[in-house]
Amino acid sequence: MKWTTATETNLSHFVIERSTDGTNFSDAGMMFAYGNTTAKSDYALSDNISNIQSGIIYYRLRSVDVDGKTQ
Repeated sequence: MKWTTATETNLSHFVIERSTDGTNFSDAGMMFAYGNTTAKSDYALSDNISNIQSGIIYYRLRSVDVDGKTQ
């Protein structure tokens, strides 16, 4: 999966969450952020889904600031 940020302010990391039903999510991975930048930043994370039997997999991205606030 890939995502891009336009700018970052006091960003610590991203938590990538995965679900097979679109309701119940669990952590699939974590990626540290650049933190403070006004430049476009590209990110990519591979997810091993070989053990998942569902035909559809949902993902959501949670950003975590250095003070622990999430979005």
